Amino acid sequence: MNKYNLLFSVLASSMFIFSGCDSDDNKSTDSGMEEHYDEDQRTLIFYSSTTNDHYAYNVEEKKLLDLNNKQACEYDISNFTVSSEEKGKPFIWLDNKGDDNISNDEQKVIMFKDSYSFDRNITWEDFIYLGHFHSEEDEHHLAAHTNSEFKDAIGQKLLALKRINLYIAEQNALKESFGSETVCGVQTVYSHEEEHNEKIFYVMGTDGYLTIYDEDKKALDRVLIGSSCQSDRFGISATEHGVWIYLADNSEIYKIDSHDDGVYHIHSRVDVSDYIGNADAEFMISIEPVE
Repeated sequence: MNKYNLLFSVLASSMFIFSGCDSDDNKSTDSGMEEHYDEDQRTLIFYSSTTNDHYAYNVEEKKLLDLNNKQACEYDISNFTVSSEEKGKPFIWLDNKGDDNISNDEQKVIMFKDSYSFDRNITWEDFIYLGHFHSEEDEHHLAAHTNSEFKDAIGQKLLALKRINLYIAEQNALKESFGSETVCGVQTVYSHEEEHNEKIFYVMGTDGYLTIYDEDKKALDRVLIGSSCQSDRFGISATEHGVWIYLADNSEIYKIDSHDDGVYHIHSRVDVSDYIGNADAEFMISIEPVE
């Protein structure tokens, strides 16, 4: 396994609106889910490179979209395609738009080809699709672009490729700073409390421990999640409310948070089937729209 095998969120393709786009075969039951996350706007992306199962789950609306079934939704989701001949791995790109304004940073999903190892600059041939949310009035549309749109890129698309490569280099350096050989995944979150942008790092170790660091990389807390973690059978989804860790080896999602600045702890454990039914998933990432 390559030491740069990072996970990043994948945003994608032509547009769909979650309303009316449920999968008929794999509806989520949300059994045992807490009301604690009712206003959570993240969308989880689940993917298996073994089976090519590919799903998007809207946490707030509790709705599942089968990205393999292009007839399951009235909107065009064709650019989400990952073929059996061209396996992928999802990646979260936090696009800063090339400025220092944290408030407009946008999470985007890139479905990299499985052959890409995060050890060099990407070209359009290294990924399958790139997606993000479009906003119209009160609706958020999940939209994606195929890699071919970035062939011979100029203008904004060329600048986007440059920002992606800069971000990958930054993530590699960040992972190295925490000890890349013992890190399963890292995600950075900004907390916007009382007009203070506090940076928090969630670092999942291969030893099964999640460590929470402040912006100075001082360890704030440590939570035991499992006996081990593999970066190619893993998922991380972090927001201001806490972090969710997915371990594919036992098919469970661990929801970790801290109430009123208290101790970080496992709030609950949920089987992944509560979201995607009997489908398979080796990877889990998430994105949320910019408000």
